[in-house]
Amino acid sequence: MTSSGADRTRPPPAATRSASRCGCRAVAEHLTFSRAAKHLHLAQQSLSQQIGALEHGLGVHLFDRDTRGTRLTDLGRAFLPEARAVLARADAAIAVVQRAARGEVGHLSLAFLASTANYMLPPVVRAVRERFPDRDFAAAGFTPRVVQRAGGASNLLGLVAAGVGVTRLARSASSIRRTGVVFVPLAGDRAETVVAWLPARDGPAQCNLLDIAADLAATGDLTCWG
Repeated sequence: MTSSGADRTRPPPAATRSASRCGCRAVAEHLTFSRAAKHLHLAQQSLSQQIGALEHGLGVHLFDRDTRGTRLTDLGRAFLPEARAVLARADAAIAVVQRAARGEVGHLSLAFLASTANYMLPPVVRAVRERFPDRDFAAAGFTPRVVQRAGGASNLLGLVAAGVGVTRLARSASSIRRTGVVFVPLAGDRAETVVAWLPARDGPAQCNLLDIAADLAATGDLTCWG
């Protein structure tokens, strides 16, 4: 069941060591191989082999077994808290990977047009943060390259207020308060806003974002949000 402290061989593979640590923790907690094996849903012989392989790889005795039962040795008591910490970290790593696979954690970068910043962007970002509070979210605006431009929305509205003429702007520009300017919706004139993403970066996080945007668009006019 245990090996001689003088016999030292190559350590067992990582997967075997991990399983052996689980077995070591179970035996230490139950103080009997039979109950520990039942807890782990293993045959007692298999568990005994795991502990034996671990002890052989470490070159030490972790347990003393006799007619009175199973007890940790001094070296076993030193090993147990470290084994528990490693297993806890492994469990935490598995949980993080599973959450990342569901798009619940990680980093998501979102770029947006300035014309969507006041209306369409806030409800989407708000919904993503409410549904996935542990996800890192970065948003940055950009202005597309165009051949000609007359000026920013504020400048155009200033000219309109000065009586120079009229201008045609996105609905979001109505959030810029300017005395002497009246906003009039253009009947039948709508600009389509689309969401685009890099195929190479397609993953759970992007899918969640698209689902949220689609749900919000289906339940109301995103341009009416503020």
